[in-house]
Amino acid sequence: MLHSVGVPKGYAYYPLSDFQKDLDYISTHDIWCNNLDVVGLYCKERNHFSYDLQYMNANKKGYEYQLKLSDGLDNQLYDQPLTINFDLSEAPEISSLIIVTGDSLNKSYQVENHAVQINMLPDEKAHTVFFEHG
Repeated sequence: MLHSVGVPKGYAYYPLSDFQKDLDYISTHDIWCNNLDVVGLYCKERNHFSYDLQYMNANKKGYEYQLKLSDGLDNQLYDQPLTINFDLSEAPEISSLIIVTGDSLNKSYQVENHAVQINMLPDEKAHTVFFEHG
């Protein structure tokens, strides 16, 4: 938390040039930042997060699951996507993950180093997930 950015006589003065360096660093790296209210909502949502992953079937292309992300919180207030990591080291044949969200906008993610990272809203809705063979 920063105070008095560029205001030398303010409480907990933080030089503007240092702040600009920090912003440059954040913008060139994969670092999420936001105001305190949003960060607080995100933390509560993350702490209440749960998931249910149910096997559906398999075919030549891969495996189909149903994924439900939940937090039990009011979705109108708690609306921050959470980062979810899938460790696929026990399924090295998987090359991509496709999520069907129900709005016909499939989202595809490539597996890198036997892992996939996605951002999704824990909205208590069921999503179809395909783990595709390479």
